[in-house]
Amino acid sequence: MKKNMWIAFLIATVAILVYLPALQNGFVNWDDEAYVVDNIHIRSLDLSFLRWAFFGFSASNWHPLTWISHAVDYALWGLNPFGHHLTSVILHGLNTFLVVFLTMKLLSKVRQSRVLLPAAITGLLFGIHPIHVESVAWVSERKDVLYAFFYLLGLLSYVRYVETVKAKDSKKEIPGTYFNYRYLVTLTLFTFSLMSKPMAITLPVVLLILDWYPLGRFRARRNLKIIVLEKIPFFILSLFSGIVTLMAQNSENSYAASLRELPISTRIPVAFKAIFMYIKSFLIPLNLIPLYRYPKNVSLWSPSYFIPIVLLIGVTTMCIFSIKKRKYLLAAWLFYIVSLLPVLGLIQVGRQSMADRYVYLALLGPAMLVGLIVGHVYERIHRQHNYKRLLQMALFVCFTAILGGLASATMKQIGIWKDGVTLWTYEVKAEPQFPEAYQRRANALRKQGSFVEAITDYTKAISLDPFSEPNYYDDRGICFANLRLFKEALQDFDTAIYMNPNEPIYRTNRENALRDMEHP
Repeated sequence: MKKNMWIAFLIATVAILVYLPALQNGFVNWDDEAYVVDNIHIRSLDLSFLRWAFFGFSASNWHPLTWISHAVDYALWGLNPFGHHLTSVILHGLNTFLVVFLTMKLLSKVRQSRVLLPAAITGLLFGIHPIHVESVAWVSERKDVLYAFFYLLGLLSYVRYVETVKAKDSKKEIPGTYFNYRYLVTLTLFTFSLMSKPMAITLPVVLLILDWYPLGRFRARRNLKIIVLEKIPFFILSLFSGIVTLMAQNSENSYAASLRELPISTRIPVAFKAIFMYIKSFLIPLNLIPLYRYPKNVSLWSPSYFIPIVLLIGVTTMCIFSIKKRKYLLAAWLFYIVSLLPVLGLIQVGRQSMADRYVYLALLGPAMLVGLIVGHVYERIHRQHNYKRLLQMALFVCFTAILGGLASATMKQIGIWKDGVTLWTYEVKAEPQFPEAYQRRANALRKQGSFVEAITDYTKAISLDPFSEPNYYDDRGICFANLRLFKEALQDFDTAIYMNPNEPIYRTNRENALRDMEHP
């Protein structure tokens, strides 16, 4: 046990070291204002703050523990981004530790030895993979690393609970399901995870997957009743969280898309494609960008959407047919799919078709499979009589090179999140026809006082999308007004008002420009 702890600690330390460059980053103009920079609520840890965090909706979410974590950071660091990034990096390190330990526990249920190498590989892939940069290096995504922390603790607690149930069964005692200490701890940790990010609603289904494999609880019929009874409170909490989340999304100017805007016939192909795009990004982590633009003119029969559907059916069929000898394939695949279900876009929120942050925990299944494959290759080499040392050295060099490449890519990806201008410049290069990327970079430039450069970006955004976003005109008008180009500013404010006459801020900005023009 001590050896296992030290290995998990060492891998967690490696993950933290790889992410240390994030401590040099600042805030970015993508939710960081709403979560930290301009959020007056987190500036005091008092009863009023707790009432706001627990009994209100903000940023179209209900995640009181996330707000508390930001409030604690503000109490310690103020608006120094160093401390806010430090908390996220430490949480990621803790999650990496838990991933290694959880993998060891799960593998020990089906393998009597040689679990250290697969667990170590799984932990390293989780800890240093560049696809996780968005979750760790973006302050607003604190909710990701925080919910994952409680989620992983909950899984570990559940495994321990199952062990105690088996021990009691062996003594022919009837376990008091709802009064078992480990069960209550698991339920509490699940509640904390939901209060950090509603994506945790998948945990009850994941527990059922673990019950099937590797815990093997379905083999005994007498377990079925207790398995069902155990999960009822979990599903009730998931249902409650889902309802609250929908209420939160509809409480503000939500980005939730209607079925008229994005019909099911569009959402399903995009969801299938995303499933395999995440796998591709995991295996070949190139061209990772902050905001993946939602596609236009989606057709089910287009090869880019039809092929993923065929692949999904093929992979699932393969996993089912190999169930007798390789249950772990179906278990890992189900974990991956189930973990992604809340964010596949069937209920579309925002303008993205996918997001790297969505797979922070979901890719744990594929990572475990890679760990098992590497462990299996090592065992095959270990049984060789000829060239054993040479083959072991070749495997070590090969995988070290891969991990080194991942670490290098991660540190490079962290630099993209340095500040708003750097972030959106990267997005503009990746998606040169995406108007929102230009607008967001312009907002960052405007905040720096670079009004001329900001006007250039706003103009580009307007040229790409001249009719649907009055904010583009209003934002450009503010820049013109700051440069005392009042004629141009008033034209932009008038256009914004014409496009959306019910938005009062446009009229306020126009009145301010008129007042400034009259008092030079």
